[in-house]
Amino acid sequence: MLFDHLPWRVKTRIVRMIFAKQGVVLVDTPRVEGFLPSVKNDGEFIIGRSSFFRTYRVRQSITIREGVKLHIGDNAFINDGVDICANIGITIGDHVKIAPMVAIYDSNYHKISPSEPVKGSHITIGNNVWIGVNAVILPGATIGDHSVIAAGSVVTGPIPSGVIAGGCPAKIIKEFEVASGWIRD
Repeated sequence: MLFDHLPWRVKTRIVRMIFAKQGVVLVDTPRVEGFLPSVKNDGEFIIGRSSFFRTYRVRQSITIREGVKLHIGDNAFINDGVDICANIGITIGDHVKIAPMVAIYDSNYHKISPSEPVKGSHITIGNNVWIGVNAVILPGATIGDHSVIAAGSVVTGPIPSGVIAGGCPAKIIKEFEVASGWIRD
């Protein structure tokens, strides 16, 4: 459903009502341009202040299993086609920018072989992180504050703060200094 033609107050009420029906806990009403994300929430889904969902081409898909928590921090930006699946738990920090078509999965969902169990591990994305288009964030990934994940990268483990990481699997490409209080535009 496109909301862009509606007056701000009407749009805000509709967005709050739809998220509430899906069991989403809102600190305040997120900004939505285009379509609302497709949400299947059987757990706990919290969206922080001033978050922004922009979807004109492919709706975001967000799935949270029973007993699992997905927390999106304040001022997060989530673009077209982002797919987030929380089977174990996912924490996304404040001021995180997620580019189009990013996949964030904390479980591999299926057995790789008959003798192996389904594997999964919590994902933590720090504050002021930028995740590039078509990146994939997999179980056990942790991304430190201020880091950048290059387009098309696959993150399978820890990425420290203040780095650019890229590749498959993602590795540090460059380190940089971040001034205290700096927030990415």
